[in-house]
Amino acid sequence: MSTSENDIPPTLSRDANIGALDGLVVVERAEGIAGPVCGKLMAGFGAEVIKVEPSSGDVSRTTGPFPNDERNPEASGLFLYLNAGKKSVVIDSDDPSHRERLWELIDRADVLVDGAPGLEAVGLGHGEMSRTNPDLVVVSITPFGLSGPYRDYAATNLVVHALSGELGLAGSRHLPPLKKGGNLADYHAGCHGFIGAVAALLARDRLGGQHVDVSHLESLTSILGATMNGWLYNENVSRRGDADPWSLGTAARRGEDGPYWEPSGVWQAKDGYVLAYGRSSADWTGAIQEMSEDLPELASPRFTTEEGRGEHAEELTSLFGQWVSEHTKEEVYRLAQRYGHAYGYVATARDLLESPQLKHRRFFVEMEHPVAARVTMPGAPFRMSRTPLVTRRAPLLGEHDNSPLPSRSERMGRGDGQKEGRLPLEGLRVVDFTHIWAGPYCTRILADLGAEVIKVESPRRGDGGRGKGVGRYHAYSRNKLAIAMDLRTEEGQRHIHKLISVSDVVVENFSVGVTGRLGVDYEDCRVITPSIVYVALPAFGRTGPESGFVGMGATQEAMSGLLSISSYPGAVPSPTGVKYGDPNGGMLAAVAVLAAIHHRAATGEGQLIDLSQREANIFTLPDLVLDYAMNGRTAEAIGDKRPDRAPTGLYPCKDDEWVAIDVETDGQFAALWEVMGTPHLVEDSRFATPGERKRNEGELDRIIEAWTRERSAESVMCLLQDEGVPSGAVLTNKQVAENEHFRARGFFQQDAEGRVHLAAPWRFSKVELGVRRFAPELGQDNFHVLRDILGVPEDDVRAMEREGVIKG
Repeated sequence: MSTSENDIPPTLSRDANIGALDGLVVVERAEGIAGPVCGKLMAGFGAEVIKVEPSSGDVSRTTGPFPNDERNPEASGLFLYLNAGKKSVVIDSDDPSHRERLWELIDRADVLVDGAPGLEAVGLGHGEMSRTNPDLVVVSITPFGLSGPYRDYAATNLVVHALSGELGLAGSRHLPPLKKGGNLADYHAGCHGFIGAVAALLARDRLGGQHVDVSHLESLTSILGATMNGWLYNENVSRRGDADPWSLGTAARRGEDGPYWEPSGVWQAKDGYVLAYGRSSADWTGAIQEMSEDLPELASPRFTTEEGRGEHAEELTSLFGQWVSEHTKEEVYRLAQRYGHAYGYVATARDLLESPQLKHRRFFVEMEHPVAARVTMPGAPFRMSRTPLVTRRAPLLGEHDNSPLPSRSERMGRGDGQKEGRLPLEGLRVVDFTHIWAGPYCTRILADLGAEVIKVESPRRGDGGRGKGVGRYHAYSRNKLAIAMDLRTEEGQRHIHKLISVSDVVVENFSVGVTGRLGVDYEDCRVITPSIVYVALPAFGRTGPESGFVGMGATQEAMSGLLSISSYPGAVPSPTGVKYGDPNGGMLAAVAVLAAIHHRAATGEGQLIDLSQREANIFTLPDLVLDYAMNGRTAEAIGDKRPDRAPTGLYPCKDDEWVAIDVETDGQFAALWEVMGTPHLVEDSRFATPGERKRNEGELDRIIEAWTRERSAESVMCLLQDEGVPSGAVLTNKQVAENEHFRARGFFQQDAEGRVHLAAPWRFSKVELGVRRFAPELGQDNFHVLRDILGVPEDDVRAMEREGVIKG
């Protein structure tokens, strides 16, 4: 690896000279998490982001955590994180004088991030805005989207997770579904909002401004392609398993090819938990030999072969568990990684802040703030060689009320709006070396938005996601071309270099070092095409003492701290059923690619993007680190409950169904009692105040459960939503596919052969995204790419096929 690659600047806390979105003006009219995440990314990339707040301030100013637990709306850790680098102006849209200032801001903006209701009611609908500012890109980020029967439903993070099909994937079927920690749906919506907005900006010269509709619900469901395909093609209904949430890991004993041994799941170490995740290429003989230095019983010849380990699996599992329990989680992690095992440990906030790898990459940053003093928080989930994502301090409420209005962007006014129909990234060519999930999800986003994505696979084995029915591979490889070329050959490398010479983006998610051996590392590619945007998504990043370690999506759930807050209270940490490390990494890689392409369109410069999948996961879990850094408090799993309010949670219904109910206000609580036919309980002293309701949560839950058990989950949801109470049925993949809201919004689309797919999570007003092509077979497009794009004579292509350079 070259010195220049090692020297990519980390996230900065000072001004950077170059921003990928320099010169853009963004007005953010959104509270909470999702819209502000979108604005945070835009501000970090150099846009002037003007946050419009009501006089009471963004709701996240009251969320915390707060330094020393002293509540102060200027010092909320979550607000500071989500609103880094923005300006704040106070505008109450009900006030006519304030409304005029809002209009003036929007009139000068390139982008409006809108996550709050009410603009149309005060004469600021999209039609009105586009007439006076035809180049304006409006991205609306709402729980259920701007259309469909759920459009006006009350929503919380819990409700969105329930309706998305995600919530029912984790936990034991003998208990309620397991709510994962954090606010993941909000972060997915915010990041997808950013992607949609920048894609619209890239198309603005051709199409003018447009409206992008993004929903939290579809953003989350869009990552469940493999789960959804299980129903759409095989009629397999997603179900929770039978695992005891208080039990530790197990080991497989027999497969199709005979006995074998492979630990899996969560194991108890001396100081915490380890996640075991097997890889067929990993070395158990060497690992067990080293382990036997501390536990001699493991030195038995019975364990030196794969067959022997399988035949004596029960004894070996017991000894393995004993060895793990006598070592720290860090020791287990490092030994396993030495032999190629994708192990991780369940990290706490302290582990994250003390991680040698994260320290080396200077991932955490410190924000200097006039009220909160110095605040430690996660930095950028990727390092970019030309336009790093920058963290500057968050604003005080109304700090920029008296600042002059922004100047109109120089990039405005060029779109004629007459060429509707072309996709946002049409004309962009991407060489895709990715496999399994994280990388393919990034490139599927680019393909869905119109890029020509050419998937390059080994003729010998192809993408490791193949051979799994119509699950993951088919979900994340649609709209792509595919070639199978042996890059170990001189001829294969020559032709792939020629392809790179006529391409704009290269994406890979190999372990560090593989691309160098194949001749397609960043240094190789930028010699061929200096303007190339090159994206690498290794598990732990391209630099640092753990850069050579291997990891899977499940590994990153543990290593990011997600599993430390994802379990039933008091139980063993539980994998989420999603493997969030993969889609989080792929999504944030797409964020970086869109920003880099925007910068390249203005300057002609390419760059290297180094994304750590671990850091991408931590980016979506700031609360873990903020509370520990401010108060020394380690977050604990609380399942579907909230520390600050009740009732909230998952309640049993008829036919083994569950419903999420998440009451936020006194008015919603009174409405709940009315719907249940128990309005007299509003005056019950046990439930008279939020504090009393939380103290008597157990009794409150029993009363609600007695009512929900007699009804279907959908009927409970509809009854409560009609009265404005946040609630949502916990849906299976089958129920998602049949759901009226998803279908009304066209979230399920058919390709030319009639196969059904999940739609992309964006609705553009001037272009229609769709499934243009089913996932390709191995090498399906060899002739098209080599003959038609690269100009290789057909006889030469056939010779390459005969010689094994390509396979189709």
